[in-house]
Amino acid sequence: MSSGAGIKIPRPPRPVFPRLRPVGDYRQPSSVAKQQREVVYRPSPVIPWDEFLGFHFDFQQGEHVTLLGPTGSGKTMLALELLPFREYVLAIATKQRDPVLYSLEQRGYFEQSEFELTAEIHPKIVLAARLEHGSDSLIEQRRVVHEALLSVYRQGGWCVYLDELRYITDYLKLSRDVELLWLQGRSAGITVVGGTQRPAFIPLEAYDQATHVFFWRDNDKRNLERIGGLGAHDSGAIRYEVSRLEKHQVLYVNTRTGEKYRTMVEV
Repeated sequence: MSSGAGIKIPRPPRPVFPRLRPVGDYRQPSSVAKQQREVVYRPSPVIPWDEFLGFHFDFQQGEHVTLLGPTGSGKTMLALELLPFREYVLAIATKQRDPVLYSLEQRGYFEQSEFELTAEIHPKIVLAARLEHGSDSLIEQRRVVHEALLSVYRQGGWCVYLDELRYITDYLKLSRDVELLWLQGRSAGITVVGGTQRPAFIPLEAYDQATHVFFWRDNDKRNLERIGGLGAHDSGAIRYEVSRLEKHQVLYVNTRTGEKYRTMVEV
């Protein structure tokens, strides 16, 4: 038997250090930590339409405008109140019948079936790109609108009014044409004024490239989530307010300055 066999050497006791309390109580009581804090949003100030246009709406050439609201909310009427701010306007009408757009001749607009600049330049033009019937008509309508948007990009200086963005970007497959104007039109003095009733189905450039955005009441979950595309701003406050707007009331957001107002178009 070797020496020391079976002898257990006791281990030294582990040192005990006192528990140090952190300076300042950074912990919350468990009852408070489990509660979800309710966020309180301050509503935007309500101002009359004339006061909004005269003192709070600074619409410069090259800035884009996006209108988001359901059918019958007043998008077209509001757009027609904004278009006089621009000198050269091309309104593209794609519906077979549109009593508002096709009556713009009473406001000094000149109707064309193809966007052409003659010797006498008309500063206000309605492009009547009607969809007659059949797939061939859809192809022709796409061609007319495509060539008009391309011509605007080449010339610069125009304000293009698109009454229904989703139809042009989705059904006519011209999203790249409109995105080109959104992304590179500003330096050429091009303005896009576009409206849609389904915010969830239009390109994100309609939000992040627009300086001026107008919202009507909307409770659709997908549409409200899409409104979160205004990443630089409190999208939660915008969604909260949009879902609680009164009938025909509109929320205006300046995406560059963060200004927000509620107003109602007076026509």
